[in-house]
This record gives sequence, structure tokens and C-alpha cells, in this order.
Amino acid sequence: MAVELVTTLNHNSIWDLVISTPHTTVEATKSEISRRLQRVETDEIVIESDTMTISVADILSSKLFDIPVRGRQCRHLECFDLQNWLNSRPSKWPQDVDEPSEVDCWACPLCGMDARPCSLLVDDFFVEIKEKILESGKSNTKKIEMHANGEWSPIEEPDGDDESSDRDAAQQK
Repeated sequence: MAVELVTTLNHNSIWDLVISTPHTTVEATKSEISRRLQRVETDEIVIESDTMTISVADILSSKLFDIPVRGRQCRHLECFDLQNWLNSRPSKWPQDVDEPSEVDCWACPLCGMDARPCSLLVDDFFVEIKEKILESGKSNTKKIEMHANGEWSPIEEPDGDDESSDRDAAQQK
């Protein structure tokens, strides 16, 4: 027999927990990007690239994230937005203020690893990128091109969604 203790927190407590937990530093993320862009050479293949494309859009809303987070065990660089993540967790029924969501609904939307509030980390590198994108007025940016030296450039997408553009083009024919 086993006993499992489940602690539930309200939305504000979860937010405070995630924000107050030590963040992934700018240096740690840059170091990981640099490591991934190193030349790989074996007897059979050579992999050499000095750039990689990384999404800066939240997977749930397809918009630039506000507070970029990912699970501590996640191996991908992409983040998702903390607010959207918390708001998208299925609520218990009937809705109870002290128990905001189902217990077992916290798998990372990108890789399926643990993304419970206690394992979420804010990535300060992507916080900086978001701020610079907004300062430059390029809020339609969904992806960035990362270089091995840590520099990056935005990959802007046109306004509007692809589906409506496809429908408009089909109607013009």
C-alpha cells in the first residue's frame, strides 16, 4: 500500500512559485546552443551548421510568448508561455478555487516530459529575446535564427494566418 500526498495551489501561488524559482540563465542557454552547433564528424557523416532555427512562439497560442518556460527535464530549447500553460490546464469539476486543475495533466506540450509547476523554469535568454523583438516592433516574429556565436536574427512572418491567405488565393482563381 502507498499513500500519495497531492498538494494543490491556486493560480497566483503557482505563478509566484515559477517566477521565484531560479531561472535558466542567459549563459546556460547560449552555451547549450553553442554546444548543439558544434561540428560533428564520424567515419560516415559530417554534420556542420553554424545556425539553427528556434521557435519563439507559444505552442498553444502561436503568438510571441510573454514568460517563456519549459520543464527542467526538457531537452528542447523551445519554450511555451507560462500564462497560457496555466490557463490551458483542465479544471476539476465542479470548479473549486483551491484545486485549479486535474492532477495528472502536466506533460510538456512539446516533448511530453514533466512540466508541473515545480519543474518549470523561466529561460532568461528567451525573455531577453522577447523584449528585443518587441522593442524592434517585430511582434509577428515566430522564429529566430541562432548563430553559434550567440547572435540571433528574427524571422518575421507576414500578418494574417496561412489558412485565410490560402482561401483568399483560391477564391481569386
